[in-house]
Amino acid sequence: MLDEALAQIDPWQAQAILAALDAERHDRITLVIAHRLAAAQSADRILVVADGRIADTGTHQELLARCPVYQRLAAAEIVEEETACVA
Repeated sequence: MLDEALAQIDPWQAQAILAALDAERHDRITLVIAHRLAAAQSADRILVVADGRIADTGTHQELLARCPVYQRLAAAEIVEEETACVA
């Protein structure tokens, strides 16, 4: 279980860690708790929690298509990454 393991890491380091995790998690159950969507994008199933309740569940693409909470998180993450690139 990883609980906000990438919270204090820049996006480039986080990508390297996620790639290493993806290579090792096959045939294993891995629970990742994260605010960054990059940490969840490759998951088989993502649970979106809002106000202490499960708002939706699905793949990254499914949630982008139908879940307003997930859509807002994705939009906020894009802005954060763009700001980091400019800084």
